[in-house]
Amino acid sequence: MGLIMKLTGGKIFEDVVSEIIHHSGIVRDGVKLLNEIIEKYDTMSLEELQKNYASLSNMENQADELKRKLMNMLKATHIHPEDREDFLRLVLRIDEIIGYSKAVAKKLLVFKHLNIVIPSSVNTYVKAIVNKSVESVEQLIKLVETIQSDMTHVLEISYRIESLEKEVDDLRLRALEEIYKDCLTSYKVTCVALPIVIDDLEAITDLCQDVADIYRLHLIAR
Repeated sequence: MGLIMKLTGGKIFEDVVSEIIHHSGIVRDGVKLLNEIIEKYDTMSLEELQKNYASLSNMENQADELKRKLMNMLKATHIHPEDREDFLRLVLRIDEIIGYSKAVAKKLLVFKHLNIVIPSSVNTYVKAIVNKSVESVEQLIKLVETIQSDMTHVLEISYRIESLEKEVDDLRLRALEEIYKDCLTSYKVTCVALPIVIDDLEAITDLCQDVADIYRLHLIAR
């Protein structure tokens, strides 16, 4: 059994881990739906985007319910206060991911309503960022599942998440450069709106990195 299992153990702990994995799965599905929205934004109708946004909003509500359940479960478990704090931070960071996903989808819904076109030169980077965001969340779920695994496997997954975060940072800068080029000649609403969308997208991999750091610090400190 892994280090964290040795520290806590018990049926309640196993239930907590199971619910965290369930919570992470809902968050992953939300990011994957955002990916679909971005991939098909150019051809997606307003009605279809509204439907997808409603589905994503429902996923966020489900994730919020599980977050509250997990917080109550952690309150009831007899574990070390510092271990409980680590788990709480982990759950809250994971939950923020779907919040940012919904925020991006909402902005895209407004774009579609106003017939705002995302320049193809920028859209290429936006698609690349969200693709890496999906992979990062997939890696995050693997990380959660390694609570009962060994430290080496945890570190391998953590390093991959860290690598994805750095790749997204680079893509973000390239996307912003394209936006600024486009805005040199004339002002458009995308000059203000798109950088916000890109920053919200970047936040997803940043949060995955935060979760990976929580795991690494927990294993090293305990």
